[in-house]
Amino acid sequence: LKKTPTAALITSLGQLESSLGNVKAARNLYARNIHRPFHEERERTEVYLAAAWLEEREFGNMQGAVTLLGAALRKCNDYSDDEGAKGSRSSNRILVALARLEERIAQK
Repeated sequence: LKKTPTAALITSLGQLESSLGNVKAARNLYARNIHRPFHEERERTEVYLAAAWLEEREFGNMQGAVTLLGAALRKCNDYSDDEGAKGSRSSNRILVALARLEERIAQK
């Protein structure tokens, strides 16, 4: 792709790969695209959330999911510092995802 793909395209392709049983291809897709220069921080958050979900659900890698969500939160906070409150919705979504993941970890 010559233009930067949207988060919607990346996450849709990742979900397709996962549904076809190509979970490593989905993981690689997210890893290659997570640092792209997206137009909005919300888009990067979507890719991080999808990658964390994949780690947890398909690989059983709870710590990897926590690490991804932590990285997403740091990126979001960096963006918020630079752009004012724009990143606050994204950071809230990440915090909710992290809390729910930590709850699932505690239940195991």
